[in-house]
Amino acid sequence: MVPNAKYWAHYFREFHVRVIEGFRAGALEKVATAFGGIAEEAERAAEAEFERLGSMPADDWVDMGDVAEWAQDHGILYYETMSGVRQGVLNLLAVGLHHLFEQQQLIFLRRELARDEKRALSVGELERRLARLGVDCRSFRSAGKLYELRKAANAIKHGAGPAAKELAALRPDLFEDPVLANHGLAKRGVAGSDRVAMLAASLSEPLAGEDLYVSERDLAEWCTAVVDYWKELSTILDDQHRRQVTG
Repeated sequence: MVPNAKYWAHYFREFHVRVIEGFRAGALEKVATAFGGIAEEAERAAEAEFERLGSMPADDWVDMGDVAEWAQDHGILYYETMSGVRQGVLNLLAVGLHHLFEQQQLIFLRRELARDEKRALSVGELERRLARLGVDCRSFRSAGKLYELRKAANAIKHGAGPAAKELAALRPDLFEDPVLANHGLAKRGVAGSDRVAMLAASLSEPLAGEDLYVSERDLAEWCTAVVDYWKELSTILDDQHRRQVTG
């Protein structure tokens, strides 16, 4: 039986869930949408560059066709740069979500289940203590998505390594540039374990928007998984409290 089950069930629903839902709204409705106009911005950047180059003292050897091409390249570079920033921000939001969830879990562990502990505490310790109190977090409906989130966050932070390899086996699509994939240019040539190793080894700059591509849909699904975790745990604690009261 989890101590103070009724209090914590209420706390999870009223505080942890609200914070995650706020994170989702801010990430998807505020932050991600800030990059919605980069194609138009790139066009304006190209036009401005064309005007700038065109206003410079003319040389006989300069062809206006070349100027137009240089301006177009400037716009393309702007679009590619901002697209990378946007992807890096989405990747970073996944890291932030994972660590926010961990912090929420540790609040419960430190304030209730391990109040007298002086040593460093981990999410693994929370799961072990909950298991001893009759709560198996690994059986939660959200467990699969939360595992996916954890591997994605670690791969984004550390690049190529064990987490990247596990993520590549689980979600190889996250390693495919969606723009290239939409044009039929996904990574090919190998399959099975060799493909997993290739995808994991290619992960070098996910925070620059390269090599790993978290989508808005991924973020939404992971936020839903965290909310589901707290709601399911709240329901279990409510049931424990009722059994305790009714004897």
